[in-house]
Amino acid sequence: MSAVLAALGLVVAAVMLLPMRLRLRLDSDPVPRLRVGAGVCALPPRLPLVDTARPHRQGARPGAGAGAKASWRARSRVLAALPRAGVDLLHRVRIERCHLTLRFGLGDPAATGEMFGRLAPLVAARWAMPRGALLRTEPDFGRAVLEGQGDLVLRAIPVLLVPALVRLGWALR
Repeated sequence: MSAVLAALGLVVAAVMLLPMRLRLRLDSDPVPRLRVGAGVCALPPRLPLVDTARPHRQGARPGAGAGAKASWRARSRVLAALPRAGVDLLHRVRIERCHLTLRFGLGDPAATGEMFGRLAPLVAARWAMPRGALLRTEPDFGRAVLEGQGDLVLRAIPVLLVPALVRLGWALR
């Protein structure tokens, strides 16, 4: 029994120390679809983690009842903690490929312009992107719309992500 536990511990340690690849594919045409896959070392990401085109199980969804105010507080805590966690994670993740075209509009020209201004530093951050990266944003000031396509391949060593994830968990406690 102890040999099995030791072998299992070695396998977990090896997986945590090996570089992992994560591939995110996003497409809004003809229906919105997100696909996330993972792979180990130099192998292409083949293990599907998320595919929104798969049929979902029908079950009861929680409604917006008495817990709606509590869930709003929880969401605001998460949104407040995400910028620092995102920066921490980006320091430990290598972007291997990034192709993103996005067309968006919020229905209000002022809000669309503000969002476009907030996205501009990300689009201009060519130093953080691999050679050949494509980031294109196109604001639509006339209507509310979100369309686009994206393909993102990230590479990271899982054990190096643990401190950032622990800080995120501590901020959300």
